[in-house]
Amino acid sequence: MKTYEKFKSRVLKKMGVSPVIATLLLILIAVAAAVLVYLWVTGYVGTATRAQPEMEERIKVEAVSVSDTTVKCYVRNVGGVTATVAHAYIETRGVVITSSGEISSSIPPGSSTTIPISGSLSSGIYTVRVVTKTGVEASYTFKVAP
Repeated sequence: MKTYEKFKSRVLKKMGVSPVIATLLLILIAVAAAVLVYLWVTGYVGTATRAQPEMEERIKVEAVSVSDTTVKCYVRNVGGVTATVAHAYIETRGVVITSSGEISSSIPPGSSTTIPISGSLSSGIYTVRVVTKTGVEASYTFKVAP
């Protein structure tokens, strides 16, 4: 019986994890769990605070009409909030030819408006750019025939 007792005491002493290693393992598990919770929360908060696409301000220049002294831009609000047009200008090859000056034309969602820009254009290819007060920009390239 004594040999069995000796064997049992030796085996029990050698089995198990030391308190230091057990503490380190618990700390490691706690840190890993905290990192996972942090990643989950930041991912959830990031998607919850991001603006929904239907609530963003978006405009589109649908067409341009050119007469002798005026260029009319037909602008539609394709976003979900009211857009206020601040500026419209015409450029060619990166150079601004003419500008509308300060505009304050509000466009409700789904509606459109006409923005007149004074100036006569010779034949060539031009780009009209319309900018809202929040900085949203839409452009439309058109050609003036000779």
